[in-house]
Amino acid sequence: MIQDWFDVLAAAFSAALIGAGANAQNDAFDAAIDRINKPERPVAAGHIGVSGALRFGYILSGAGMTIGAAINPVCALIAISTPLLLYVYNRYLKKTALWGNLSVSAITGLALIYTGAAVQNLMPAVIPAVFAFLIHLAREIVKDMEDIEGDRIHGAMTFPVRNGLKKSSALVAAVILMLIAITVWAAVNENYSIRFMIMLAAGVRRAVGHDQDLGAGLGESLDHVLVVDRAVVGDDGDAVVVLGHELDRAQTELRQLRHHVGQPGRLQR
Repeated sequence: MIQDWFDVLAAAFSAALIGAGANAQNDAFDAAIDRINKPERPVAAGHIGVSGALRFGYILSGAGMTIGAAINPVCALIAISTPLLLYVYNRYLKKTALWGNLSVSAITGLALIYTGAAVQNLMPAVIPAVFAFLIHLAREIVKDMEDIEGDRIHGAMTFPVRNGLKKSSALVAAVILMLIAITVWAAVNENYSIRFMIMLAAGVRRAVGHDQDLGAGLGESLDHVLVVDRAVVGDDGDAVVVLGHELDRAQTELRQLRHHVGQPGRLQR
């Protein structure tokens, strides 16, 4: 029992280090774009140089890999492969249409598999990992919608740059609907509580009532869906901390997008 707690804490710490390292690398690779989209970021604002951010990122990632590799063989595989995948994402995939979104979302879901691997019990982590993948996929597309201006200037061919905001909004809505479908399936087939279904039904009804179009209405309806899914995931033990944090960020970004889309001349393709 004590060993399980130690392994979980070690996995959490190593995952935090790997994630922090990836974020530092991301700031370094995105410095030029961030000077337009997010000028307050440390590298874009000139608080640290690109080479310094990269070195810091590599050190953090290396420390996370080392700790993860000491837990057990499955954790070692995940801890070693994830930073490599994140490097490929930051260096090559981030500026592509959907491939970058899919890869970083898969890595987010893998974080929950990593927790299951730490206690050598993978199966209970699978459904929360799918939830995390879909929530993060929607969030990543929304982020690309917010960053469309800088991405277009610097040649990042993201899905919103290629297809515009309306199709991107439709894709986000489709991902959220898929998430709802999977939560219903989980409630029926995986012995989730009745509270799960009550909160889901109430949230879907409220979302449908507010979703008037794929522009301003999308942000509000998805807000309600995300609130529902936070309650849903709350029945799933360890997943709530990770997914709750992602949902908070997704909700904030969706509100910002709704504000921008609702103003003529802002974020238009």
